[in-house]
Amino acid sequence: MKLPAVWMAAAFAAGIELSNYRHAQPALWIGAAAAAILAGVVFVWHRHTTSAWALAVLAWFALGGTALSIERATVPANHVSRLIAAQQLDTSEPLRWRDRLREDPLALPWGKRYEIDLETVEAARTAFAVNGGLRASLYNSPRADGAPGDLHAGDRVEALLRARPPRNFLDPGAFDLHGYLALQRVDLTGSLRNGELLQLIDRPPPTPLQKLAQVRGVLLARLDGLFRGNRSGQPCCAPCFWATAVSLNPTR
Repeated sequence: MKLPAVWMAAAFAAGIELSNYRHAQPALWIGAAAAAILAGVVFVWHRHTTSAWALAVLAWFALGGTALSIERATVPANHVSRLIAAQQLDTSEPLRWRDRLREDPLALPWGKRYEIDLETVEAARTAFAVNGGLRASLYNSPRADGAPGDLHAGDRVEALLRARPPRNFLDPGAFDLHGYLALQRVDLTGSLRNGELLQLIDRPPPTPLQKLAQVRGVLLARLDGLFRGNRSGQPCCAPCFWATAVSLNPTR
């Protein structure tokens, strides 16, 4: 067989395409791939080269279907990205999101940033459960004064805003913003036009991860208070530099 890598790549892509239209459990695809590989080994042992090559291509086909089915199984059916792709959720208009804060609000020079774990969304006067992450920004302005002040990780809030999936610039070599935010579990981004559009609903008991996020928020607030006297806007020493770096680009 000439150019075997081309045949393998084509079979892998065909398996992905079939799995995209005919949903099946990952176990079915894995079983088909394992059966093709074992049968191929038997044919190689008996020196049936042509049949072994055909089974190898079939195995790559099954592996392609396995890859997509596993990826689909790891994403919840009510994930916000899947709902948008299926046109079950219209993000062109402001929606009412009910969610829990993933972290304490992060104070930045231009305003505040809220990292939110989505729970429910109200669209067309109907509320339904969603899964995913939302990054909401509130810019400094007189209209931002109405936002609740004492918020912490784990608090349940309601936000009314237009949130959309992050988009990449189409310039060659441009920064992959969508992939960067996906690594931070941020599926939607949006801006609050008014601080009163963010409301505190209740304060359920925080999870262990949310307690750690609260501790991190306290430390960041203390660092910000320590070095707030630097009016030049530039870090005046090494601790200031790292405090600025952590506040602008928090690690996960």
